[in-house]
Amino acid sequence: MGKALYVEAGVDGGKIILTDSSRPLKILRRGSNGAPLGELEQTLRDFLQGEKVQDACLILSTEKTILRFASLPFLSPKELTQAVSFLYEDYFPIPKEQYCFSYRRLEPYTNKTNLLLAAIPLALAEDYASAFQRVGIRLLSIDILESAAGLIAQTEPTLCFAKQESTYRIFGLKDKIPQGAWRVTNHPEEGPRELRAALSGLEEAGQIHRCVFYGGADDWLLAECERYELIAGAPPDNFAVLESRARVSALPGSQLNLIPPARREIIVLRQRLRKALILECAFILLTGLILSGARLALPHYQRQKKMLNEEINTLATASENTETERLTQSVERMQTLSSALAWTQDTSALAAQRILSLLSSDIQLKSAFYQDAFLSLTLTAQNAEAVSDFLEQARGVRGDLVLSVQPALMTQHDDGVDITLHIILRRDWDESP
Repeated sequence: MGKALYVEAGVDGGKIILTDSSRPLKILRRGSNGAPLGELEQTLRDFLQGEKVQDACLILSTEKTILRFASLPFLSPKELTQAVSFLYEDYFPIPKEQYCFSYRRLEPYTNKTNLLLAAIPLALAEDYASAFQRVGIRLLSIDILESAAGLIAQTEPTLCFAKQESTYRIFGLKDKIPQGAWRVTNHPEEGPRELRAALSGLEEAGQIHRCVFYGGADDWLLAECERYELIAGAPPDNFAVLESRARVSALPGSQLNLIPPARREIIVLRQRLRKALILECAFILLTGLILSGARLALPHYQRQKKMLNEEINTLATASENTETERLTQSVERMQTLSSALAWTQDTSALAAQRILSLLSSDIQLKSAFYQDAFLSLTLTAQNAEAVSDFLEQARGVRGDLVLSVQPALMTQHDDGVDITLHIILRRDWDESP
């Protein structure tokens, strides 16, 4: 993550903290409370000299903020967003167009939804946002001290005093849940009287034994705290507050943000555009990686294609050779047949022709002998089944031409079966039916 800028304004004049999300890089404590915005603008320019920072978050402490606390039945984030708009109407009887509103869901999450509602003048929020904009920084959020300080877990009931322009903001914390908020005048006579009236209305005031001061405390306030036997504790470290705020969930209501609505819409739009740009860049990068991988794999695929083509050509050549061999064997068989038929010109040649025509590709004629109506054939077959089929077909020729077909000798070897057949032919053949 890049550098982040947090600015506290209104507490001891405020602080400016530059972090790298894991530790503070620079911390600057500003002047007295109520320092003008022009001074803040110039201070930011000097503080960020040589630094590259784009975004900032503001934690504001001012008596111009209006706080309310509400408790509702447990609601989902979606239901809560709808319900809060009605709470603004009921809890803030002020011109709505002149204020910025926001809320934060307070821990712990139980069977109730405890809310901190806040409002600040729209003009004040715009002044701060414009001051940051003139420095070249986008103001992403405006939180208030009462909300940011409440993020720090308190192990026991605590009264928090935030010193602001001319008053003290007082709010009680118990189990991280604010018990109420009051404002008393920072005056030695009026302040104690108002503080006592506020504490008298707090039901658990007698159980509170600890107090924390934000922005220091005047003598009269210290005296009143001693009167109530409150033990003063150190406020949370500035960076601890910022770390707690950064860990808060991004669910609706998890952070209080009083940025003007128009600027908030611009921020949301920029965030969506940034996400879209990131997705587009990721898509372009992924596409480039795929194309690069395809370019690297192309030579391999071309080699594979060449090898496949060579195998196909080899198989085709082998098939052609096999077909040529088969045709050659057929020609040789026909030549042998023609030679056998040339032995005699009498009518028994028809019988020999009939027998020899039964030879198939599984049976080869090795030799033939014909004399005086006696035909002897020596055949080579691939297996005994082919011989049996030939004998069955040869015996079927018996009748006008063939008198008998008898196997004389059969020999089996590794390449198949050799068989010698003795065939008795008719000597005379009458063509008449």
